[in-house]
This record gives sequence, C-alpha cells and structure tokens, in this order.
Amino acid sequence: MDTPSLLLAPDTTPGDSTVLNPFVIVENAPGLIDFVSAVFGATEDRAARTPMPDGLLIHAELDFGSGRLLLADRLPGWPARPGLLQVWVRDASAVLTRAHTRGATVITEPTAFYGETTIARMSDPWGNVWWLYQLAPRQPDPTPSWEGGDDTIFATIDAAMRDLAGGTKRGPAQDPPRPRLRQIVLDCPDPRALAEFYRELLGWAYRPGDEPPPPGEPDPLGSDWLVLRAPDGPGLAFQAVESLPEPTWPDPAVPQMAHLDTTVPDRGTLAAVHERALSLGARLILDRTDSPDEPLYVYADPAGHPFCVFVAAD
Repeated sequence: MDTPSLLLAPDTTPGDSTVLNPFVIVENAPGLIDFVSAVFGATEDRAARTPMPDGLLIHAELDFGSGRLLLADRLPGWPARPGLLQVWVRDASAVLTRAHTRGATVITEPTAFYGETTIARMSDPWGNVWWLYQLAPRQPDPTPSWEGGDDTIFATIDAAMRDLAGGTKRGPAQDPPRPRLRQIVLDCPDPRALAEFYRELLGWAYRPGDEPPPPGEPDPLGSDWLVLRAPDGPGLAFQAVESLPEPTWPDPAVPQMAHLDTTVPDRGTLAAVHERALSLGARLILDRTDSPDEPLYVYADPAGHPFCVFVAAD
C-alpha cells in the first residue's frame, strides 16, 4: 500500500523556494555568502537576511535560480554543520578556478561521469563539499574501476572524506578552529558622538537597531554601546566610560593602548581625506606626507584615540 505524500507540490511552495532546501551553519556566514556569490553567481535574497542583535546571522538565503541554499552563523554553543551540496554548472573547470583563488581545495578535477555528464568536486573554507555536475553531450560513459577503468571518481572523494573523518589537514576546511576578529572596541565618554564621527569618516552603517532616534527622543544606546558595521571585515564598537585619559602620543606620558590604521590609494585621496577628517573634528598629531614611500597623517579622533591615514597600494 502506497503511503500518501505529505510534500507540497512544486508549484505551490512560497516565493522562489523549492520543496527541499539545504541549510548549513558555519562560522562567518557573510563570508560564505560572498564566496558563493563570487564563485557561482548566486544572488542573496537581501529581504531574507536576518541578523541577531549582536550582528550574527540567524538566517540568510542564496538563490541559485532553481533552488536555494539557506545558511546561518554558528551561534555560541552551537556546532557548525556544513553540508554536502550538488550543483549543476555550465563550466566545472571555471568554477574550480574561481573557488581555488578564494581558498577552496579541489578534490576531484573535472572527470567524465555517467549519463553524458562531467563531475568535479571541491571543499570550501567553511567545510562544505560541493559536487559540480556539467552536461557533456555525446561523451561516452567511463569504464567502471572494477572492470579495469580509472578510479579517480571514487578515490578522490574517498580520500577527502577519510581526511575529514580523521582530522587530517586537507586545505582550509580542516584548519583548527580560530576566533575571528569581529570588531574593535573604543572606550569613549559619548558613544553616539564618536560613532557619528567614524560613520561620516568611513561611510559605514550602524548595526540594525543602533541608528540614532528621532530628534528629541531618548538615546539610551547612544550613551552605552553602539556598533558600526563595515561592508567587509571587522567593524567598530563604542563603549561608554565616565572618563578617558587622552593619549599623549608621541609623548609617552599617557601611552596609547591601540590605534587604527586606515589607507587610501594615492596622495590626492589622502589630501581629500585629510580635509574631511579635520572638518569632522579630528585633531592632527603628525604630518609625514613628505615621505616618498608612505605618506601619512596621524590624528586624534574627538575622544582622543589616535588613528592613521596613509597611502598604500594594496
């Protein structure tokens, strides 16, 4: 007796979702989103991105055209749960090239497979293993290894999975767990004022929920803790303290505990940023723009923290 199906019909699922949608939990989900978008050309559904109050993603979706990859950041106390994922592509070699330049490990080079297809495999830096299938019309099926044919298709994935099971290092996915720099925290008497300074200087955005309230309304976060998010890389947080001895660098009387390095591509941009920094309230500490190798300004921000702006090619 057949069991009635409880699955939705494919044409009745909401939005662009399919009946089955894989979900992975990884460290640095935004990094995986960038990787998948760059390697495959998949697009993120920005409306589905759901950050927690601390900025970690509890949900995000990547649209592959006919199927979606759902993903989230690993939260404290959660295990990472990368996936085994199959994708149909137009050019498996091109996908491997793009992925390799972004830290992926090639497991199986493009190899003739059954049913007029070519197969390739890779592992990404988050521990996901990708099966890449490409149409290969009129390509003959390979001879099975048990009939004397090449064993590449099985041997390569077997070695990779055994490495994963035994903890053997096989590229970025098996690196030991490491923390990632999330943000740099600056103590200051007025978090809102300093956050606004850096928001204007760097062009960054507040973490959702940290935006200034309407004029005249209370701003409890602005007198406690605020976060600015960078488009990529670590952000800046601002923590309220009652008082803050201002560093006297380069005089060692009150040493700096840390400083920020920022870069610009050329002297013209350096001059423009210099004027903007001063207009926003920065104070010039050091002018080393006569250096032929690394023209540089050192400033104190409105709370006294030193930061540098210098010319760098990379």
